[in-house]
Amino acid sequence: MAMGSFTGRLVLKPYPRNPRGPLKVVAYTFGYIDQHQVGWEVRAGQITDGASIPLIFKPIIGGSFRPEFLPASVIHDHYCTVQVRPWSRTQRVFLEILIDSGVPLAKANAMYYAVLVGSSKWGRVSKGSACRQTSNCTWSQESFGLVTEESRFEDPALAEEVAEVNSVLENKSAEVMPEDIEKMARERHPDDGFLTGDIDFPPTGFPADLPRM
Repeated sequence: MAMGSFTGRLVLKPYPRNPRGPLKVVAYTFGYIDQHQVGWEVRAGQITDGASIPLIFKPIIGGSFRPEFLPASVIHDHYCTVQVRPWSRTQRVFLEILIDSGVPLAKANAMYYAVLVGSSKWGRVSKGSACRQTSNCTWSQESFGLVTEESRFEDPALAEEVAEVNSVLENKSAEVMPEDIEKMARERHPDDGFLTGDIDFPPTGFPADLPRM
């Protein structure tokens, strides 16, 4: 179920200041064009910890971060930091990239659930600038401090919840759509105003024709 296409190639090299640590440097600019023909780009020279595995993902993908997970992780981490796109679209494109990278649907769905309930969320988007190589793309190197709900990736209870959801999805992957995952997240977290839609600020500096989640 292909959704988009990649631009450039993702190569990570050691971070010079700590070559054996988890931080890596993006060697070449690369990006992704999603199903709405909107670009998501990470430039050469960006620092990422995309090679590491948050606790929340270990029940799903085990103890090694294989190459098919890296494009989604690096792009998602960058756009969660700079917040130039709505949080819901940033989480949804994570799922799209996983699928287009060859990740099995059940595993991709479980990882999508994990970022929906565990990743940071923000109400307003920052003003970005045009990407260098990817069309219809907004990019920024700075964080504007707009996070209003912090990441919960290191919460052991959330890791257990994601493992449970993963077990459910493994038995019904062909039947599950992204909207089903979003509904599941809302039902399990009825007090999360971002998931339920009770917290919904109008975006700024973002293509008006792009559907939100």
